[in-house]
Amino acid sequence: MYSTKYVIAAIIIFLAIVTSPVWYDMASGEPIHPKLAKPTGAHCVENTEWMKAHHMLLLKDWRTMHVREGKVLYTSQTYGDVYNASIEECFKCHRSETNFCEKCHDYMGAKIECFECHTYPELVEEYNK
Repeated sequence: MYSTKYVIAAIIIFLAIVTSPVWYDMASGEPIHPKLAKPTGAHCVENTEWMKAHHMLLLKDWRTMHVREGKVLYTSQTYGDVYNASIEECFKCHRSETNFCEKCHDYMGAKIECFECHTYPELVEEYNK
């Protein structure tokens, strides 16, 4: 019914198309990552690798601490510094939503829920002009 050589050729072409991003990434030598705006502070609340992986958990913990427990201060496990447990603390160094948050979340395919309630400093500055 089907010609075997055409089926095999179609499967090979399909696999080549589906895996082309992987082959391109391997051939370029460097993974394609978004270029994010550099933060202005000396260091983040916790170390950079931990923040990349767990910043959403930290923000949820801060929300719980602040809203339900009434605690407003957070002590860094990495540096021992004390921070205000609010997303506003992040905005002190990460000044651009479009050049920081959105680029990374778009790359990862993650939805940002913070800005349904919070306003980024760059938007406030633009609004006040």
